[in-house]
Amino acid sequence: GDIHPEVTALLYNLARLEERRGKLVEAEGHFNRVLDAETRVLGAEHPDAAIDRTRLAYVQSERGNYESAERNFAAALAILRAGLPADHKRIAENQMGYAETLIERNRAAAAEPHIDDAIRILGKNFADDDWRLAEARRIQARAWLRLDRREAALALLHKIAPILRAQPAPIPAHFEASLAEAEARAVTPRPD
Repeated sequence: GDIHPEVTALLYNLARLEERRGKLVEAEGHFNRVLDAETRVLGAEHPDAAIDRTRLAYVQSERGNYESAERNFAAALAILRAGLPADHKRIAENQMGYAETLIERNRAAAAEPHIDDAIRILGKNFADDDWRLAEARRIQARAWLRLDRREAALALLHKIAPILRAQPAPIPAHFEASLAEAEARAVTPRPD
């Protein structure tokens, strides 16, 4: 049935495929089924369930459901921190999405510690020119923009541009949107 590990694995793969195809409603439904099965079999506090809760939160954030995404990122992060080594890349993956969701909710100051920690973790696991580290820095630049550190944000985005533009979709599109936002804010007068 739905809780068999092979069925769960296939549902997870289908959810990821739908996510990549931009079919976010379908992806969210599949991730919910996966999470339900894993919670029933492994328990809600299992790291595998938290990893899949993180993926669900990413889809919710992409759909603009930032409140649910924030809740799921926060719940998953607590479980990941309790069940995985402190510098595990899955913790960084969660914090990247969590930070970007907080930025979308106009809480860049709350996002900053998460993205800083994600960059620290990714720096221990990947080379400085790895796309994952560049993607975390893109999110950091978005936080800086919202915190009125415009020049630093724009400089960082220009530095990581070659790495992110060379990645498969949707990474370049996310980068270009962040760059356009930074360039628009750079020419906007600062509030008094």
